[in-house]
Amino acid sequence: MHAKTGASSGYGWFVGWATQSGRTVAFARLVRNDASKLEGMSDGEWSREGLLREFPTLIPPLLK
Repeated sequence: MHAKTGASSGYGWFVGWATQSGRTVAFARLVRNDASKLEGMSDGEWSREGLLREFPTLIPPLLK
C-alpha cells in the first residue's frame, strides 16, 4: 500500500493504491470530522485510520 494523508479546513483525506498478486486498486477517502480533535489526530490521520480499519472488508469484492 502506498498512500498520502492531507487535511485542510476541517476536511481530511487519504489517497493511494494497493497492489497484491499483480492486481492494483486505487482508493480515496474524504472525511469531515470534528471528532478527530477529540482523538488527538489530524483530520488526515482520522481519514487514514478509518480506511485502514475498513480496508479488509472493502477490497476483497473488488478483486473478484
